[in-house]
Amino acid sequence: MKAVAALLFSLAALTSAGAHAASSTFDVDDEGWTIIGDAQSGTGSPDYLAAGGNPGGHIAAADNVLGGTWYFQAPAKFHGDFSFAYGADLTFDLMQSSISSQFDDEDVILRGGGLFLTYDTSMNPGVAWTSYSVPLEETAGWTVGGSSPAAAPTAAEMMQVLSDLTDLQIRGEYRSGSDTGSLDNVALIPAPGGLSLAAAGLALAVRGGRRRGAQLARAPATRQEPSPTGAAVSQRTAN
Repeated sequence: MKAVAALLFSLAALTSAGAHAASSTFDVDDEGWTIIGDAQSGTGSPDYLAAGGNPGGHIAAADNVLGGTWYFQAPAKFHGDFSFAYGADLTFDLMQSSISSQFDDEDVILRGGGLFLTYDTSMNPGVAWTSYSVPLEETAGWTVGGSSPAAAPTAAEMMQVLSDLTDLQIRGEYRSGSDTGSLDNVALIPAPGGLSLAAAGLALAVRGGRRRGAQLARAPATRQEPSPTGAAVSQRTAN
C-alpha cells in the first residue's frame, strides 16, 4: 500500500509536469537505437537504410544464427516518466525477410521501477510492413516478468513501470535460421485523458487491494497460415 500511495503522490505531481512523448521515424538516421542479442556480428548497431521504410528510412539487423533472440533497444529519449501514456498504445512497424520456420517469444519488453513486463503479440510480422498497436494497460495481455505462474500486472505495477521507464525492447528475430528484421515508426505518445485513466486505475488498486496473485489467462493465439502480412508461429527455438 505504501508503494501505491507513493505512486498516487507522483501522479498528483504530474498535473503540472507536462506529458512525456517519444517517437522514432528514422527519416535521417538510426536515432540511437541499438541491437541486443544475436545479430549484427555483435556490433550492437543496426543498419540504417534511407529508403524502403513505411515510408522513408528505417533500421534493420541481420541474425548471426548463433542462438538466442535479438531485439531492437530504444534510446534514452524513450526513458523516463511515461505515466501519461497509460491507456494509450505503443505503436511500431516491423518486417522480416522470411516467414518460414517461425518461433514464439516475448515481443515487447518494458523495464522500470524495479519491474519488467513482457507482451506477446498475436501475429509475427510478414515480409511486408506490419503495423502493431500494443495497449499500455494492465488488462491488455502484459505479463510480469519472472512471475510463476504467469501473472498480469496490477494497475499500480503498470504505472510503476511507465512512470520510471528505463528500457524498451522490440523483438527483431522471428525465424529459426538466417534472417533480417526491420523496424520503423515507433511511438510512445500520451493518451488523451491519460492522467484520468491512470488515476482511476490506481484508485481501483487502492480500493480493492489488488495483488499480483491473479493469473493472466492467455490462451494460445489462433495461428494462421503464413502470408505476406503476417507470419504463423510453429515453434519456440531461435537461431
